[in-house]
Amino acid sequence: MTVSADIVKPSQLSETDIARWEELIRAAPHLQRAFLSYDFARACETAYERVYVAVFQESGRVRGFFPFQFESALHETLGSAVHVGERMSDAAGLVAEEGFALSVDDLMRLTRLWQMRMTHLLEDQSAFGLTGEELVDGHLIDLKEGPEAYFEALRAANASFLRDTDRRGRKLEKTFGPQTYAYDTAPDKQSVDDIVQRKRAQYVETGAEDAFAAPRRLALIEALREVRSPFCTPVVSTLAAGQTWVAGHFGLMCLGTLNYWLPVYDKDARKFSPGRLLLWRTISNAAEHGLQRIDRGEGDSQAKRDFSTGRQRFGVAMWRRQGAKGVAARAMTSIAWRLKA
Repeated sequence: MTVSADIVKPSQLSETDIARWEELIRAAPHLQRAFLSYDFARACETAYERVYVAVFQESGRVRGFFPFQFESALHETLGSAVHVGERMSDAAGLVAEEGFALSVDDLMRLTRLWQMRMTHLLEDQSAFGLTGEELVDGHLIDLKEGPEAYFEALRAANASFLRDTDRRGRKLEKTFGPQTYAYDTAPDKQSVDDIVQRKRAQYVETGAEDAFAAPRRLALIEALREVRSPFCTPVVSTLAAGQTWVAGHFGLMCLGTLNYWLPVYDKDARKFSPGRLLLWRTISNAAEHGLQRIDRGEGDSQAKRDFSTGRQRFGVAMWRRQGAKGVAARAMTSIAWRLKA
């Protein structure tokens, strides 16, 4: 059988195609990440514009979808793409049915690309034939058995961590007042903007690069805030003590999986570990909100290991085809890296 591909913008997909995309995600737990959803690709199109989807077909049947985007008109001319959402996405790859696989060469040929930069390539993408050139560690929190079972297992493995967290929570309340936790799946603009502005202030304080310096990324956050879909649900969770805001998080949920995306906390409450307390409350209320898994994304910090029930790995790759455009795309990438150095 011969695989073919149509390259279209997300907004050009038919209702049948969108339903097929969602069917594939619903059928495979390893694909249940909001960043792999049609809704995320559509939000990226709103924010970035140069966003496309390869719709793979075989014998008249849609077998899979692969979203990607171009950073500029020149990148598009040269066929040099990045995974959809670029650094704003914590999961990337092909959404396809079980048994469908492509070599990287075939993927590049069918998508008409000459160069493709991938990060956050899910480890399970190897089933579709896609692997990274290097791997980065990350962590997951499995809550399928419910919060009580999770905490029982954590107590057996690390009772001192539980006692310390409880102690910090009591000290927080003694200092500021009773804790109040909120979880909102239809957040308003003000609550999301508040998380983003606090996150930007945190970048300045820590000397990290401001992820939101590019206006398009702010536009993406706004587009995602307006999504109302079980495959890409915007979530704002907050923790206050008395009248004091101490921590917040903006993330995306796909079915039962929450990507823990943009957490931030009040630096004046740092000694109480407010970020830890917020995640603690999110886990405690998981059953109420339909959470079965929390994806912590890339990173192997102690803060992630403390709550983790399992590791995951993400691939990083730069795929290229041979040819004049491939050489030009490589040269452009090399120049861009030198300018950033």
